[in-house]
Amino acid sequence: MRLTLRTLLAYLDDTLPPAEAKEIGAKVAESESAQELIERIKQVARRRRITTPPAAGPGKIDPNTISEYIDNVVTPEQAAEVEQICLASDVHLAEVASCHQLLTIIFSEPVDIPDGVAERMIALGKGKSVVVKPRKPTAPKSDTVVSAADAEADETLRMGIPRKKQGGSTRWVLGAAVMAVCVLIGVAIVQILNVPNLRPTPQKTNDDDEQIAAITPQQPIPEPVKEKDDAAGKHVVKEEKKKDDELKLPPLDLPEFGGKGDAKIPNEPLGEPDNTRSAAGQLVADPKDGVLLKRSAKAPEWQRVSMKAPAVETGQTLVSLPATRSTINLSRGLQLKMWGAVPELQPAPPLYESAVILHASEKFDLDFTLLRGRVILVSTKADKSMLVRMRFENPMMIDGVESFDMALGPKAEVLFDRWSSFPRSEPFYRDPTNNNRVGPMAQVGAIALSGNVTIKNGDVPRSLMSPPGAALLLWSSNKGTADPQSMQSIPDWLLGKAPAKGTDDKIAKETNQVRQDMVANLNSKNLDVLLAEMRESNNPVARRLSVLSLAGMDELPSLLDLLEQDKQPDVRLTTIEALRYWIATSRNGEYKVYEILKAKYKMSEAETIMQLLHSFSERATQQPDTYEVLIDYLVHPVLPIRELAAWHLYQMAPSGRNIPYSASADSVVRQRAHTAWRALIPPGQLPAVTPMPKGKA
Repeated sequence: MRLTLRTLLAYLDDTLPPAEAKEIGAKVAESESAQELIERIKQVARRRRITTPPAAGPGKIDPNTISEYIDNVVTPEQAAEVEQICLASDVHLAEVASCHQLLTIIFSEPVDIPDGVAERMIALGKGKSVVVKPRKPTAPKSDTVVSAADAEADETLRMGIPRKKQGGSTRWVLGAAVMAVCVLIGVAIVQILNVPNLRPTPQKTNDDDEQIAAITPQQPIPEPVKEKDDAAGKHVVKEEKKKDDELKLPPLDLPEFGGKGDAKIPNEPLGEPDNTRSAAGQLVADPKDGVLLKRSAKAPEWQRVSMKAPAVETGQTLVSLPATRSTINLSRGLQLKMWGAVPELQPAPPLYESAVILHASEKFDLDFTLLRGRVILVSTKADKSMLVRMRFENPMMIDGVESFDMALGPKAEVLFDRWSSFPRSEPFYRDPTNNNRVGPMAQVGAIALSGNVTIKNGDVPRSLMSPPGAALLLWSSNKGTADPQSMQSIPDWLLGKAPAKGTDDKIAKETNQVRQDMVANLNSKNLDVLLAEMRESNNPVARRLSVLSLAGMDELPSLLDLLEQDKQPDVRLTTIEALRYWIATSRNGEYKVYEILKAKYKMSEAETIMQLLHSFSERATQQPDTYEVLIDYLVHPVLPIRELAAWHLYQMAPSGRNIPYSASADSVVRQRAHTAWRALIPPGQLPAVTPMPKGKA
């Protein structure tokens, strides 16, 4: 018998014949990777707050496929695909292991339950008392012979229940115990199904028809209709060659680092953060790069943290604006670096401002929420480890909060990035509680820059060590936390020591210069005044940094006003970029924008703008109606709709980029562009060039 994930689960749940169980047990004893996988299965099966496998998109797996895999009725190719998915994802592994265990319990050998037990338990649940007539005892057969081995096995199955002379009463006790366990399992399942903050299971919908219908003029958005998922949503797994069809079990979590001064990560429940105001640290001088802002519930206006007033406190939201860097020395021996970015300096992942909230904590040296962007944590202690809790939102869950609890070794340094985006097929739903809504997908990346770091997400600790070593850890909303990945070195562009590949050196230098000018001018000007002047500047880089800064400060009304300004088209385009990023940073971010739009425009116009702030699915880009509607929007009376329609057309039909168009031009110029686009893409046809490569949003 081969050692596969299915046979390993059968071995753990004791469903194999004795001979096969003995064979698998011998193989497990010889395989360290199998032993590690067993421990991993035990950990993920009892991990708290673990998500369910996604119903659509990457990582999707049909529940029927899981049941067929457990029942061993799938093809070898399908079995290999399921196993590879499970080994790569804790979420899928927990699903398969738990289902196997539950089915083992359900389909175990039936128990002889005495007459009336079920009726009595039901009556007790209703508060009634029932008298059950005892069953007449059956005399044991005199010729029954019980071997020593059978007696020992029987005692094991009894779980400590003493043996009685009459087998009937003992079986009665065992039956009642099993029934009680079943009732408890049923109650637990009901409680789980009634939890209000779990993400609703998305139904299959025709996202393409919904997106097209939603942006049609003078028409309300129809309710979603059912449809099969398109090919782009299927999870593709490359099969690896396996020797003799045996499952190669990959190495799992590295052991926690050891050494002088190490500290164990406390098993502290993830409760509400403590936002009590208390001293947390001070800003470190960085006159050329830093623009750090702070605000709190009691002081909602942004204030700049400067060397004249360098203190920061818990309970405050801190933001380092795009392209700027700020460093805070915290009071307990940690340093927090907040690095804002822009694509001109850091093309991937898509990062802009760095935003955090510091919390008070007795258990951790630092408790904070990473809202978005990049931070670097540095341990300044040479003789001890530092305990940190980093919270972050999972926007695919209602009120979903995740955490990384970690121990930073002496002089350790670790980088964290959090970014997010909408699934390409996700339209805008005017009802945030719509069952088809998935929400944005967030991702978090961690890189150990120096020293050793142990990170625990849920109950599973994972150790990172600086390159060359397992330095990279990735988490995503739909897949959870993956196992650490090796890195040979830290690229210079990641730390800002050299331009990233593909960046324009001239634009990068100009962006750095504008940032330094902005920091210098803040010594004599108010930030709001300075940003307004930058938006009126003749320098497009200054205008762009000003718009991105407004988004970093959550200034949504001012940002949406820029969609209507008719002077600089580049300002409107940067506003679209900033809004698309901002609405994906949290689960309900888009509805904050929607509320403002409803006060400025008609309901249908506000919904159309929100639809156009989302991407079109791959199938929608292959439907002529999509282009027909977008081309008609080039002459729409609302300027933001015209601008967004042009933005999508240039993205989806590169062959039309030589057609001049400005959403703020007069009606004659706009009509001329409309005619040119209609000639390029006649009704009922598609662009000559493939609209969008697969995987691009």
